[in-house]
Amino acid sequence: MKFFRVFILFFTCLMAMASNVSAAPGFGRELERIGQQIRDGIISARPALDVIRDAQKIYNGDDDDDDDDK
Repeated sequence: MKFFRVFILFFTCLMAMASNVSAAPGFGRELERIGQQIRDGIISARPALDVIRDAQKIYNGDDDDDDDDK
């Protein structure tokens, strides 16, 4: 059921973007810019998430640091 809802949402968005009547001029460029900003935000958040993950491993005692045996 959930897949069906996602499929319908995707199909509806695809049809709206394919239609020239419903899309404003420059809508594709604006959508691409938003996508790039989301991508850049995810890329810049990655180091912070890695630090949080490492801190959780240390707190839980699951720290398997490979640097110890060098």
